[in-house]
Amino acid sequence: MQNKRVLMIVGGVLGLAALCCVGVIIFGYIYNEEGENSSPSRNMAALKDVCAGETVAETAVYDPTNSGTHPAAIVQHVGGNEYIFASTGWPYHPNNVAEAELVVCLTDPEEVVVETCEYTLEGDAGEATITRVSLVSDYRLITTNTGEVVDEGTVKANPRECQDEETFTDNASFNLRGDYGEALEALLKEYVETP
Repeated sequence: MQNKRVLMIVGGVLGLAALCCVGVIIFGYIYNEEGENSSPSRNMAALKDVCAGETVAETAVYDPTNSGTHPAAIVQHVGGNEYIFASTGWPYHPNNVAEAELVVCLTDPEEVVVETCEYTLEGDAGEATITRVSLVSDYRLITTNTGEVVDEGTVKANPRECQDEETFTDNASFNLRGDYGEALEALLKEYVETP
């Protein structure tokens, strides 16, 4: 009985270690920045360096006199040297590093509660709330290959309004957050899409 227990624990630890190794290998393959298989078209992480004051030579040149779309990534500073790509509602995100012309760098992000909407659930299931949260951040629009600041300011991304009737999954309250992409599109349209 004792041997079975030890064997199960050792087997579990080895299985977990094997899963971690596979995860690291896959993660390294997808996000390999320095390896021999790394390529500008596959590695978007290089665009985060623009917000840290560096340029990315293998990107496209931003020329505001050219008509059409000027691809721009939205990068949010989350603390220290950490940056993440942000936004779901942004149609100008580049498909690869080589086509990126601009980066929108978001700094000092704040979440501001705008409103709390209260609902009575059907069938004596109690009450639930929806909290509307605006996202506020300073931004800089920077060219990828020269580091020139094209525009800067503050963006406020407001969430949608609460509806008269809402659907609650498992009767649980939830938050509605604004989307930086939708808010930035209104502010930066003249730079990212020229006629």
